[in-house]
Amino acid sequence: MFMLASSGKSKSSKQQLFKTLLSQNAEYETMAIPSELSEGIKNFEIYVKHNYFSWPYWIAHYTNRENVRIQSLPFILYNNHCRTWYTINSFLNSGAIRIDPCGMIHPDWAKWSVECMVYSEGEYIKFHDDTCIHQRNERGVVKTSYQHHLFRFLQSVYIAHTNVDEAIVINKINIKKKNQSYFIIAIRPYTTTTLSGINSIELLKNNLVKINDDHVCSLMGKPDYILVGNEIIGDIDILRKDDKYKISSSSGMATMAFAYELKNTDHEYGIRIATGKNAKLPISTLSVKSALNDYTSYVDSIMKQGIAISIGRHTINEWTDFCKLSTLVHASNMASVKTTQLQRLKQYYYISSTLNRMGYLKQTELAIDTIKKNIKITDDYEGVLSSSFFCLIVGDYYRTIKDSSFVQNNYSLCKQYAYSITEFFKKIGDITKENNFKDNPQIAINAIINIAYIISALENVAFMSRSLGLFGEETKIFSDIKRLQNVILKSIFTINSETNDEEEKLIEWTPKYSKPIRKQKIIVKDSLEFSHFVNVNDNRIISYSPLLYPYMKDIMQPYIVKNIINAIIHAGKGLPLYNTIISAVDIVNSLSLANAMIYAHDRRAIDSINAIINLCNKQKFLPDFLDPVTGHAVVNDPVSTIAVSLLFQAIRNLCFIDHPERLEIFPVPWEEWFNDCQMNIKNAHSRFGIISFTATSTSNEFVIQFTDIPRFIPHDILVNLPFKAKIKKSDDFIVKYQTDKSWCINGWPSEIRFKR
Repeated sequence: MFMLASSGKSKSSKQQLFKTLLSQNAEYETMAIPSELSEGIKNFEIYVKHNYFSWPYWIAHYTNRENVRIQSLPFILYNNHCRTWYTINSFLNSGAIRIDPCGMIHPDWAKWSVECMVYSEGEYIKFHDDTCIHQRNERGVVKTSYQHHLFRFLQSVYIAHTNVDEAIVINKINIKKKNQSYFIIAIRPYTTTTLSGINSIELLKNNLVKINDDHVCSLMGKPDYILVGNEIIGDIDILRKDDKYKISSSSGMATMAFAYELKNTDHEYGIRIATGKNAKLPISTLSVKSALNDYTSYVDSIMKQGIAISIGRHTINEWTDFCKLSTLVHASNMASVKTTQLQRLKQYYYISSTLNRMGYLKQTELAIDTIKKNIKITDDYEGVLSSSFFCLIVGDYYRTIKDSSFVQNNYSLCKQYAYSITEFFKKIGDITKENNFKDNPQIAINAIINIAYIISALENVAFMSRSLGLFGEETKIFSDIKRLQNVILKSIFTINSETNDEEEKLIEWTPKYSKPIRKQKIIVKDSLEFSHFVNVNDNRIISYSPLLYPYMKDIMQPYIVKNIINAIIHAGKGLPLYNTIISAVDIVNSLSLANAMIYAHDRRAIDSINAIINLCNKQKFLPDFLDPVTGHAVVNDPVSTIAVSLLFQAIRNLCFIDHPERLEIFPVPWEEWFNDCQMNIKNAHSRFGIISFTATSTSNEFVIQFTDIPRFIPHDILVNLPFKAKIKKSDDFIVKYQTDKSWCINGWPSEIRFKR
């Protein structure tokens, strides 16, 4: 339990610890990949020492050439340019399978892989040429095809629910020109990120393959020849035809391949791979067709649950399904992710907030139960952040379900965390006066983002207090929120006293609480300008995007939001945001900013989202960072937990936003959606309950039909359209106010009809 002991560290030691930790807790640090440095050096050593081996797709793509012996590679040889793979799992257990663009497969925990190739006309043909590759994920089945002038290769990878979860890999080969050719399934000592990882391989009589003494693979057909290799005898060679059933290596370079002679036109070869780290693959036979039907039916049944968003024939529908599938994969695989507790809690927060909005509430309940059983809160800054994310996860879930028993069961722990958080900051004092804070911009930005987490967590606890009628607790928490918010504002802004003669400024203001949309004059005695350590031409300012969304979206004043949005766009060289340090599009911060712009009714959000999905549309990946030239992901996984969460929330927010007192429909209308199109939003979980509506657009009118009555009726419904129209009055609602393109109504109508 998180408690601050009275006999604990002194204030000075706490401050020193705080300063040390400031630079370690960014939302995600662009260049901070220390675990990859040692792996990269090891990879380089392996490559130089065993340069006679054939290497994976990502190595070949350092020169963007097919099947070449690369002589010059970076000293830190790590895959930071071609992190492009699909990940699938069973949705039931941890353990996932990666499939790279050429069809190389490996469990995400393994340091070995299964790779296919063809030997024909005296050469090994590995499927590395991007112009010949086509890959997609269909209903959870990853399909990879490769067109060659000698053959056509088609691979399907899916999961079978047997005694242990396993991946079924079906490889089909169509020969266009008959000659002496072989199809080769190889166990290779490398993965999508590492080189060297197999100490021993053995093929047993029952076609089971032992890798490093684990029964993790099984052939689905007896090979014609067996090829082996290691650091002593060299790589596999079809001309050698070793026919040895066992091979070992002291350098982790053991490899074994199973060669099948291609005598006819069409061939099919399969292999089974265990997904779990400690799983032992069963010997039993498996019906491939039944396993495929069972898996796709299961995926279909899961995908049909929860929210359904359909926007005509718009490409956004495919991305909605992509986000649902990816979130479910991430959620079920969290137990096997190798991260710190704080990093895992951050991922849990984004995953659970997305699951809540998708309607997969049971998965969030399981996540909360898992966290409560395993969370360890320490008496330091990292403990403060961990407890903050716990409060964020619990609070976001409660906003969705509004279940009194849930909040009663969890409030006392959240309240204790909130108290400990505020006590910690009282002992720390004013962090803005610390030299590390003032002199190091990156430390300052990390600290500010961390405080945003804490503010949002406290706001969630305050909401739970109000729900329980503890208004005194709510008031106390909000006083702490205001104090911490002032820390953020005075940290990133300075006051320019030279603008006192310009006291009245016209601010575009869209209220959230039942007041008309208008331009309101507010008194600004001094203008806000970015502080001296915030260089608006630097990539660091892009990191402020999470301030605006999701952490402080309901707290920041609109004119401050507008100021920060424009500064971030300027620093990011337009939209989507571009990180000049690593020469890549910053997908996560771009989507965070896009959501903030939707809340701020900034139409540039659509331009940013449209650009991102077009950049990622070729192979349907959504990474933290994307190289806009090659289309490959760089840094971290190709499907980012945070990016997927933010894209789905952006799609949902474009359809509607459930403000605390108001339901807003189409806050930033995407004009393409309103051209003779029907939009269906069904089973959408919100703070008001489940919302479903259909919007039909024709050349003459626009009609919104509500099909469900939510548990709580919002005070107002605000509808925004991209064109001028007239609303048809009705008995079941009243129009409170309107503009040419926006209408605020009171009531819950069955239908709202507009005439163009």
